[in-house]
Amino acid sequence: MKIYYFIFEVAPDEHFKESGGAFVNCWVRSDSKREAERIAVGAIRNDGWYIQSLHDSFIAEKDRYADDPEILELYEQAEMEGESYLFNIWPPEPQEEDTIH
Repeated sequence: MKIYYFIFEVAPDEHFKESGGAFVNCWVRSDSKREAERIAVGAIRNDGWYIQSLHDSFIAEKDRYADDPEILELYEQAEMEGESYLFNIWPPEPQEEDTIH
């Protein structure tokens, strides 16, 4: 099995109204890219997010993360547990009715 990496841009559902959106880094262990993507999309949707776009995907190699212990840990989690996710969330854009100082 391989570890597939994806990065999705996502929008929040009604549970995350204080979020404007996120980029989700995904590491998924699978026999095929198609199955890995299906797993990642399902997990993201189950967490209350809507997929807006896929920004990148490739087969991840452990040595790629040798200089980044935090990301290496996520890769290793996917090796052991089958998947791991990192959400980089940003706040919502100010609305017209919001007062900006």
